[in-house]
Amino acid sequence: MTPETLARKDAVYRQVSRTMTALWTDPVFQRRMSQCMKAAAADPASKRRKSLRTKSLWADPGFRKRHAQAISDPEYRRRQSHQAKAQWADPAYRRRESCRMKAMWTNPVYRRHREKAWRTWWESVARKRAFIASPNKLERKVQKALNQWFPKEWRYNRGIVVLDGMVPDFVNVNGRKAVIEVNGDYWHRTVHPENRKPARYRRLGYRCVVIWEREFKRDPSILRRKVEALR
Repeated sequence: MTPETLARKDAVYRQVSRTMTALWTDPVFQRRMSQCMKAAAADPASKRRKSLRTKSLWADPGFRKRHAQAISDPEYRRRQSHQAKAQWADPAYRRRESCRMKAMWTNPVYRRHREKAWRTWWESVARKRAFIASPNKLERKVQKALNQWFPKEWRYNRGIVVLDGMVPDFVNVNGRKAVIEVNGDYWHRTVHPENRKPARYRRLGYRCVVIWEREFKRDPSILRRKVEALR
């Protein structure tokens, strides 16, 4: 676009923004718009039309490209930031948002949807982190011991297996639902949340062996005894 076209678009945007700002300061307009929006949200046909329209837009590569360019524009981001700060500076707005979010979280369907979305996102993050990670010194020693005592039975997990957002250190490759967690003394202290992993694995039907750095250094054969106890 030429600089003149951009200047005209910016002028139109600012004029529309001033008009809408003036309208939304009118309590009567606010009530009417609120009623219309609630009625539309409660209408199944309206929700279906909105969903289809949104899906058709996001199916268009040109729209996705334009959207990405728009949200990466520094001026757009500055305006959005200024608007959000102005809204949150209003105590009444914060109260309304708080009430709205509390009401949404009391809905079991919404809670399940959000929990599923978060779990999917976290599993994706955990898989990516594990894929680029390499076994540390302790894990390499454990892998060597496993290869010696249980050849072709255990493999270091590079994010291939993710269980409820957890990435076990070693997984059984012979079809058994069993995993091994290698805990370093410094990072996996008693109060560490990862120490609750075995119970979570059991709920998923997996048996878990936990080997601590201090006990493996003291007697490596304890790993062999623990793994044999799974059989």
